[in-house]
Amino acid sequence: MMDDGVIDLAGGGVKSFFPKFSSGVEELPVTEKEVGVPRGKDDELWLAVDIEELGRASTWIEDLAIRDGWAERPLFKLQLGLEEALANIINHGFPADRSVKPFIRVAYERSAGKVWLTISDNGVAFDPSSSDLAPLATSVETASLGGHGIRLMRQLLDEFSYCQIDGYNRLVMGVHLA
Repeated sequence: MMDDGVIDLAGGGVKSFFPKFSSGVEELPVTEKEVGVPRGKDDELWLAVDIEELGRASTWIEDLAIRDGWAERPLFKLQLGLEEALANIINHGFPADRSVKPFIRVAYERSAGKVWLTISDNGVAFDPSSSDLAPLATSVETASLGGHGIRLMRQLLDEFSYCQIDGYNRLVMGVHLA
């Protein structure tokens, strides 16, 4: 059950809605503009902070692609980006000593010719859109496993942006459908 409240963020006139769930978890702020966007119950996915949830997220995005008729390429881009981002959030965003109940929420939006996924969480702040990238190996012998997901997301996705609002992380990933 939710108890909705309206809060003026920093007196800037932008009102945000913070639904409070019975678990005590507050949802990431949603601006007035976004409140008017109709979302079906299937356009949002709440995940536990568990690497096993990647399979459920993958199936969810495949179902959206089938429902809305995406081509294979945009599905591949968003699915890979989603899996990389979620793996990073799950593996690095929630240290064991955090006192806050963790949450991860993925929301889907579509407009003419483009689709977006917005990943919201209350983990440790990290901006993958502007962080330094690990140097590329000069040979197979010096190459290491891991550490290349952010580079991959930056190259693959048409939109890749991050912001943090009142302690909540928000990562937006978008691709063109054509």
